[in-house]
Amino acid sequence: MGDLSANLYSYPAGTESYNKVTDRTELIGKLIDGTIQLRKPGEKAAFIEGKLHGDTINAILSPSEEIQVEINLTKTPGSGGLSVTLAYIGGKQALNPADPFTPHATIELTAFVCDGCVTAVKQQLLRFAALDFPDDSVQETHTDSLLKLAVKKYFAQYSRLSESPDVARSAGNNWERVQQMQLLYNEQGVYCAEKLIYAYTGGAHGLTNTSYLLLNTHTGLPIELPDLITPDSIPALTTRITNKLKLQSGLGMTDSLSANGFFVDVVRPNENFYVCPDGLGFVYNTYEIAPYAKGLIRVSFNWNELSGLLNESFVIPGYTYRKQ
Repeated sequence: MGDLSANLYSYPAGTESYNKVTDRTELIGKLIDGTIQLRKPGEKAAFIEGKLHGDTINAILSPSEEIQVEINLTKTPGSGGLSVTLAYIGGKQALNPADPFTPHATIELTAFVCDGCVTAVKQQLLRFAALDFPDDSVQETHTDSLLKLAVKKYFAQYSRLSESPDVARSAGNNWERVQQMQLLYNEQGVYCAEKLIYAYTGGAHGLTNTSYLLLNTHTGLPIELPDLITPDSIPALTTRITNKLKLQSGLGMTDSLSANGFFVDVVRPNENFYVCPDGLGFVYNTYEIAPYAKGLIRVSFNWNELSGLLNESFVIPGYTYRKQ
């Protein structure tokens, strides 16, 4: 018996797996007497429900009331991964509870927890969860209390809108904040998690930010770009990122990025990167290298595409680099 968390990934047919999946369903639930029930955070209906038989799960997948699919999942044990669970909290608050037409604020937060991890790793997970929370949230030492404090601060800030006489019953005063986490890699002493934050506090549109935590789970220290790519290979990596973005954008190699809606002509590697079993990817958030209309920009490579640039001292998940 215990709590469960899971991510369900959907791969479009014909795509390379190292182009990180964007179609993901986050699930939480419980295992009781061999019965597994997983649901979407904030919802009551089961998304996956079934039985655990040894290393196999026989279950029904219910993406909607009209669709039910029989699935069989077989456990594939990892090596050297962290034992993490997903903490969740959600809530909704009316701006003026006495008004039936009042705007509302909603919030849903998730964060990974590793109770059995060494202190250094626990602190890294907590800092990553708290990165965009109020300043005093970083004083919290437990994930549950951190999430509760973040919700409290969020609703307190929203309540202050009611003090203004100009507040109207408009959708512009509906606030929303979502923080989602997913694991990209968790084996062989390498931990990589993604955090997606969406926030809307009025205006034409909300803002989305995606960030990553990449850890050496043996030391609790962050894995940085020089650990993966040799310093003298950065110019070559810059060229490969720039050229691949041109290809993704339907441009020729001689075309200018800045003449086609980007802020820059050369795209350099940033610190916002991830690893997964098949490759390495760089993510540029909205407004970082292009206007809002371009959205989040992801440039990814499989390990073979980075041949000659990789640091031999780093054990890359699922890939053994050998100097030619």
